[in-house]
Amino acid sequence: MLKMSKGVDALIKLESSLAGLYATLFRLSYFGINAKTVFQKIAMDSMEHEELLRLLEKKLDEYETVMDDEVIGLCESLSEEVIKLSKEAGRMSVEKIYEKLRELEKGEELAYEIYEKYLKEAGNKNDQILVLIMQGIAEDEQLHDRLLSTIISNTRF
Repeated sequence: MLKMSKGVDALIKLESSLAGLYATLFRLSYFGINAKTVFQKIAMDSMEHEELLRLLEKKLDEYETVMDDEVIGLCESLSEEVIKLSKEAGRMSVEKIYEKLRELEKGEELAYEIYEKYLKEAGNKNDQILVLIMQGIAEDEQLHDRLLSTIISNTRF
């Protein structure tokens, strides 16, 4: 089996780490139903994105130029931050978790930008199935950003 590109690998790791973080946050008892619902939604979507990326890895390798070394490095460092937060979340206050999530919102924005680039390149190659899949994932990332912003801004400490 061929090894996937570093870019696809970094994106899969980012989606996997986000799924793990939000699944962890969902299980914490001190969050209300709205936050738990948002966390579960993002966790499920991130797991789906990870699986789609794995399924499409050979096709995505054709679009190697979408992710340069800088973007790959950002994905990798964000993944590490997300994994660290996931491990520490059970010992943090809600306020501290939301503070960290505000910092990590750039992860949703970065993922959105990457999926938009794949979407554009797939459109240039007239690959309509990949366009539709990337469009759906990009829309999910925008929704995650809006959901997180809403939960965080509506929480009183």
